[in-house]
Amino acid sequence: MRSDCRDSPKDIALRTLLRLGMRVLPLDWILTTVGKACSIRNELRRPLSTDTRATMIGQYPYYGPTGVLTFIDEYRVEGTFALIGEDGDHFLDYEEKLQTLFVSGKFNVNNHAHIVGDGSQCTVDWFCCFFQHRDIRHSITRQGASRYKLTKAALEHCASKLLKEHSSCEGDSSGPRNSLSPSPKGRGRIFHCWR
Repeated sequence: MRSDCRDSPKDIALRTLLRLGMRVLPLDWILTTVGKACSIRNELRRPLSTDTRATMIGQYPYYGPTGVLTFIDEYRVEGTFALIGEDGDHFLDYEEKLQTLFVSGKFNVNNHAHIVGDGSQCTVDWFCCFFQHRDIRHSITRQGASRYKLTKAALEHCASKLLKEHSSCEGDSSGPRNSLSPSPKGRGRIFHCWR
């Protein structure tokens, strides 16, 4: 039997907070999981071989786990989403490499990235910012000698902290990561996230 099966809910919550870089959870925050807070829309992914993509050159971005791979002549996804890689070694260098991408418009995503949309507790913006440089090595598995994978089930169980009200994020590059400021135009507060 694993020792964490005997741990109290308080012990489990403390370990989760420590993974998030916190010792206590402020009163106006909640601890939740990605699966409860966001919608994961992997049914929108579209795996296409390199040869197939070569015959479909066009204007719509085709994303992989860490960015645009090419542009093709049709799209499957329209809207605003965050992408987080399903596999790759970028998980190991989370301080330097982006773990998430914010995408908007008409585009496609291959089967090596998860598509995350707004959910009942969290906006795409907040998810993208919160996990942008987050250490999630505890949630990835290793396949073979060097391939790391974040399964959909593991992503659903990734812990996230949220304000009790809905949250959004506004990108900028002039301040510390995950700072708060009052929002003059949005819902509640805006979270500024910087690299």
